[in-house]
Amino acid sequence: MTESNLEEAFLELTTRSIKFGPASTANAVFYDEGRREILSVDSNGTITVTSHKAHVKAKQIRLEPTGQIYAIKLSDSGLVATQRSHMSLDVFFKDNTSGIADMSISPSVKQQIISYFWLKNDQLAIVTTKSLELIQISVNTSKAKTLSKEDIAVAWCKYSAESSVFVISTGQEISAYLYARDCYTKISKLEIPRVSSLKEKAVWIIQLYKTTYICHLIVQNDETRLILHHVKKNCVTEESFMILGSAKDSYTLNVVDNLVAIHNLQLKLTSVFDVRAIPSEHGPSITGSIVSIKGLAPMVPGKPVKSSIDTSHEGIYVPQISYFTPNIIVDVRDGKLWELELRLDKIGLLFENDELFFRFLLRRRFHKAVAFDILRSQIKKSEPVERICRIFDQIVTMKPEPTLSQSDILVHVFQPLLVEGLSREELSNMMLLFLRSLDKIGQTGHERLICFLIDCLPRIEIRRDSVVTRGVARESTFIYKL
Repeated sequence: MTESNLEEAFLELTTRSIKFGPASTANAVFYDEGRREILSVDSNGTITVTSHKAHVKAKQIRLEPTGQIYAIKLSDSGLVATQRSHMSLDVFFKDNTSGIADMSISPSVKQQIISYFWLKNDQLAIVTTKSLELIQISVNTSKAKTLSKEDIAVAWCKYSAESSVFVISTGQEISAYLYARDCYTKISKLEIPRVSSLKEKAVWIIQLYKTTYICHLIVQNDETRLILHHVKKNCVTEESFMILGSAKDSYTLNVVDNLVAIHNLQLKLTSVFDVRAIPSEHGPSITGSIVSIKGLAPMVPGKPVKSSIDTSHEGIYVPQISYFTPNIIVDVRDGKLWELELRLDKIGLLFENDELFFRFLLRRRFHKAVAFDILRSQIKKSEPVERICRIFDQIVTMKPEPTLSQSDILVHVFQPLLVEGLSREELSNMMLLFLRSLDKIGQTGHERLICFLIDCLPRIEIRRDSVVTRGVARESTFIYKL
């Protein structure tokens, strides 16, 4: 990556990685997507659990080395479930010191276990080639009870602990199930053409703005698209698509700050898409429905992800890197885990204008400092009144509620502008514009804001001039000293 690209990078890895035992013939490494933890098992049966949170210390669990471990997962209460057989699971209770399994669990159907997931209250979802089962583990009695069972042929299964949604492929169709109230509920079948060619690694369950989406890659007209399906209470609906690029390239994704970050592994570039952005186009549904769906373009041109100071290779676009939602990146060969972060101070430089960036900025976390800088800059540059009005309108109408309060605007925008030398007359006009935006939605100005406005008004000379009132320039308006 060139020095120029490093300076322009708006996505970067955390400065320092979280380290764990690298994968080797003597150390098996697993990633638990539900708890976002690395579990490494050495040849002596010692499990080291490493959290993605830097402040959480790694802990160790001792098991008897009685065979190869195919999978291992921890529950929120500290139970450990390991898979050493295709037909059963071993469960170890939290206070186990012997390293010998406290109980063994087998599904009700004698079929191969494909995967399993810890749910709430020590409940375990077991997915076999013929069923999806929900099993209650009782630590007090050391017994297991089947609570729910769905008979379905399973080729592969994905689960999101964040949304409690399962996506199951039979090889011929893909269905979504919701886990709630100690049972499974089928939401609906996803209408996807050529579903038999859809691989598990090309499907993700993600959360954007507290909404669940099932998304997958599909090739149309020699280009790869990401299709987003909105998961609702009783159905899954196709909502939008993103054109990623050539069908010859490989893609994967992360989610950072409610943005979909698409990594092009051949071009070594990452682009970000926002489902709340204004659609760049509308296109036909992949299901052949007459209803069109919105097409979303990248927010800015794609750039490489900036590596951390302890990355031992060039960038993240190499085979040894694994990507996990929402924003986890793991190098199993070097034993390092990073989180992907968005640099708002860098990405703003790539937008066509500050107004477009401000609209994007208000939907991001930790945006206040950058928003205040932009707003002060816009006012000092004497941008057109219409543009300032639109920015103020965006601030006060932000849903579900404004993130920049009147006090924020006063303390971090208007008061500093006075110190920086903006004339009291111009500052008063800006405050009147802000009050105009508040008045449009039926709100009144905060007492401190009104007092500061009044404090600026007496210092304006008495003269006939043009002043902005409610966003309209009116001639022959007098401003008097009080």
